[in-house]
Amino acid sequence: MHSHTQSATTMAGGNSTGCNRGPASARNFLRFAACSVLMASSTSPAAFALSPERQELDVTGCLGGIWSLPIDGDEDRWAFAPDEYAMYSTAWIPFLGPENSAHFEVRGTAGTARYWSLTSYGPDGGVLDGLPDDQITLDESGFYSVELRDLPEPPRPPSEPNVLYTGYEEGVALEDTAVIFRTYLGGEPEPPRLWYVVEGNPPGLPQSIGEACRLFDTRKVLAGHTEPVRFATGADQRFEQISSATRAVDPCWVPREPNGWFVSDGARDPATDPYADTWPCRGRGRVWDRLVPYPNPDNKYLVNHLDPLPPGISHPLYVTRFRLPVTPGLEPPGGLTQTRYLSVCTYQLENGGYLVDCLHDGELVTETAEDGSRWVSLVVSEPGDRPSVVDNWLPLASDNPMILIRHLRAEPTFEESPHYFDPGGGESLAEHMGPYFPAASYCSRDDYEHGTCVVPSSATRS
Repeated sequence: MHSHTQSATTMAGGNSTGCNRGPASARNFLRFAACSVLMASSTSPAAFALSPERQELDVTGCLGGIWSLPIDGDEDRWAFAPDEYAMYSTAWIPFLGPENSAHFEVRGTAGTARYWSLTSYGPDGGVLDGLPDDQITLDESGFYSVELRDLPEPPRPPSEPNVLYTGYEEGVALEDTAVIFRTYLGGEPEPPRLWYVVEGNPPGLPQSIGEACRLFDTRKVLAGHTEPVRFATGADQRFEQISSATRAVDPCWVPREPNGWFVSDGARDPATDPYADTWPCRGRGRVWDRLVPYPNPDNKYLVNHLDPLPPGISHPLYVTRFRLPVTPGLEPPGGLTQTRYLSVCTYQLENGGYLVDCLHDGELVTETAEDGSRWVSLVVSEPGDRPSVVDNWLPLASDNPMILIRHLRAEPTFEESPHYFDPGGGESLAEHMGPYFPAASYCSRDDYEHGTCVVPSSATRS
């Protein structure tokens, strides 16, 4: 099948037409229009009929490029609390239905990213299904093909790998499904190809790329190219505006205690956020009151809302210390990785979870204890209050600052991970995480620089 893919890509126009060279050129409206006409008119059904029983059409170039809304966390800092070292591309996949003789497939080659995945989402950005890279089967050359399957219920049979469920949310059929291709520490990866596959030769189904392109919602795809700050989904339409300003006043802001961390997976409700009902403006209908759209289901987030002006402290610093889990490339000889990726980031919550700054596990300066464990001490402050000597520092730079520690793909043996924390299990988060819990306190800059800032020790896990 791999050789067929390469041949059909060439026949489909591919890069030879210039219609799918990536997000920068795809944002040009005139080029979009020209490419749309070209893809609709220059192909014939016979050019892609691999056999009378199966037809495969590469639709990646439809509408100026199906993978739209490219987000680089380093540049697009407004995009719902992104990671600075992550990149995202979105395709809106039309609903075909479980009885249809056609389906879509995502095909590509595994790159060098620390992590990559495919995730499907409903119209408000809630997760439908997800496939991380370690659950995607590759051939000997690193090539993969993932079928996008519209099914009302999403249990994945063990005998059917490389299937991502789409088309339904809570049993209700959707007009289309957002599928996000996501990478961490992957440079600038090329999104995979999208194929429209027809089994047999049933009447009434698209028989050419031009016909298949008309299945897609032009408004959504085009909006992803030309209006990257506003998505075409119901969730985002409830934002009056997403600003790229570094500060925004939030009348609902309620800071936590220094150690008031909680575990989040993207939902804001009392089940996952014990402070959810303390927000004085809760219930105004804002998206952030209910859901962080398009979360990565492979992440668990340690979250705390900081106080930019803790009472009685001059030139305040937020100081935290924790044991760093073992991540790929940083494990000791013969050691086992505990989690795929970790980062610490600061945000302001009001205007789209605007990213202030991040440090990932490979950038954090650590101290090594006698037992070989590595420890991180981190300071968060206004830029003007940064200590004169500090190894790990992040800017506060917000009137409603949030700090987030991202734990990605924890191994089952890493029992202290927030992935395995049960809020109703009878132990606190600090007890569950033990030395990996980010114990913290507020200190003045003078106390920190004179060595008199006291940070409580992390709990010892029984």
